[in-house]
Amino acid sequence: MVWYKVSSGDEPPGKTGLAHFLERLIFKATTNRAGSEFDRAVSVSGGYNNAPTAVTSFGRHDWLRGPIACSTSS
Repeated sequence: MVWYKVSSGDEPPGKTGLAHFLERLIFKATTNRAGSEFDRAVSVSGGYNNAPTAVTSFGRHDWLRGPIACSTSS
């Protein structure tokens, strides 16, 4: 799991949602890859992923049951 030590607890009053927005970006597409490509490859391998958001941090968790066929370059 990759954790980022920044989250909603770092947002100033009245300007909330940025941490959740950044957390959602890690699931989005790139120039060379559809947004669902990595998720689909993880699912086909029998795995799953999630991105929890807490008051002090947010993270990306990927659990794989076997190798996946997906390039890591963006």
